[in-house]
Amino acid sequence: MQENALSNQPWATVSADRYKKAVSERNGSGEASYALSSPVFESSYRLISGSRFHFFDSKTFCKEDTQLISEGTDQPLVLNIGLQGDFQYCYEAIHKEKEWWKSHTLNILSSPRLASRSFFRKNKTTHQAAIVFSKDYLEELSLHLPEIFSPLLSKYERGQSSRLFNHARMCSPQILFLVEQIRNVDKADSLSSLFLESKMMEILYRIFHENRLTPDTSSNASDKEK
Repeated sequence: MQENALSNQPWATVSADRYKKAVSERNGSGEASYALSSPVFESSYRLISGSRFHFFDSKTFCKEDTQLISEGTDQPLVLNIGLQGDFQYCYEAIHKEKEWWKSHTLNILSSPRLASRSFFRKNKTTHQAAIVFSKDYLEELSLHLPEIFSPLLSKYERGQSSRLFNHARMCSPQILFLVEQIRNVDKADSLSSLFLESKMMEILYRIFHENRLTPDTSSNASDKEK
């Protein structure tokens, strides 16, 4: 499938501020869900919050080819994982060209203000997960793995956006299983926050181990080579 395969198609554009948004009351467990809808686009979101992270579980369905424009603020460290379906996207602060986000792939981003454009295909369902870590979590990771995380932290503090991998990496079955454990956690359990954070750390560990991650394999290294 070519990267520009959808570039000439007419897209229905939907901005986040035009959605009819229904937000459920957040319960004591730090969980919430909401839905966004328009004449061409339906999406549902589930949010699990901890002291140093937010876990987003989202599904989308488009009645027409749809461009979704959204903007997020204060995202020191974000792990994005595609669980089902393929779509195109671009983060204008990182790359202006459309890229394919495929099922069972992942990447790690960092941005103080990240505007994105996602291009969903008609009659297709996509399912994504994202983990947003706090700045102090990124600072802690930078102490333990400075060669990997210090460049991300430095750019974030200078108001710059970056990503760890130049191209999304494949998810192993083990990582997908860990994501499923997070999705199915019982937030009523008093130890759920510890459980969630341990699973998130295990996901990061597996990403580094499976990709044999060193500075030479990240986008930070390619920046130095330019």
